[in-house]
Amino acid sequence: MTFDAAGAQSDWIRPRGTQWRLKAWRVVKGSPLGTAALGFIVILALIALFAPVIAPFDPLVFHRVDRLQGPNGTYVLGTDQSGRDQFSRLIYGARVSLYVGIVPVAISLTFGTAIGAVSGLAGGVIDAVIQRLSDALMAIPALVVALTVVTFAEADDQQCCARNSHCD
Repeated sequence: MTFDAAGAQSDWIRPRGTQWRLKAWRVVKGSPLGTAALGFIVILALIALFAPVIAPFDPLVFHRVDRLQGPNGTYVLGTDQSGRDQFSRLIYGARVSLYVGIVPVAISLTFGTAIGAVSGLAGGVIDAVIQRLSDALMAIPALVVALTVVTFAEADDQQCCARNSHCD
C-alpha cells in the first residue's frame, strides 16, 4: 500500500500485480455459475490436450472380439459395434469439438477486428457503408440462414442422386 504526500492512501500508485487479482476475484465472486462454466471448459481443454495420455485405447482400433461390450473394467463406457472403445472415442471427440468451437471464433475475431479498424479509422462514407452492411447482416435471423443452407444442401444432394444411381 502506498501513501501520497498528505498521508492518504493512493490507489493510482498501487502495484499492477494486485489489480488483476482483485478484478478476477470480483468476477468470480459475482458470477459463480460463470466460474463453474470456465472451470468446465478448462478441464475439457486439458482432457482434449492430453487425450493420447488419458485415453486407454486408440479410438480407431477395432477390437472385433470385444464388440458391443457394456461398461466393464476394461472398457469404461463399453464398445461399439466395431469393438472401438467408447471412452477413448469420447476423449478424442473433445478435440474435434474444441476445434470446431475455437477456429470459427478466431476467424470471426480476426475479420471483425480488421473490418472494425477499417471502419473506425476511415470514417465518413466508408464507415457508413460498413455499418449499413453490418446492420443488414444482423437483421437476418440465424434460423433463416440455417434453413437456406440446408435447403440448398438437400437440393444439391438430390441432384447428385439423380445423376448417379447409387443413392441411399
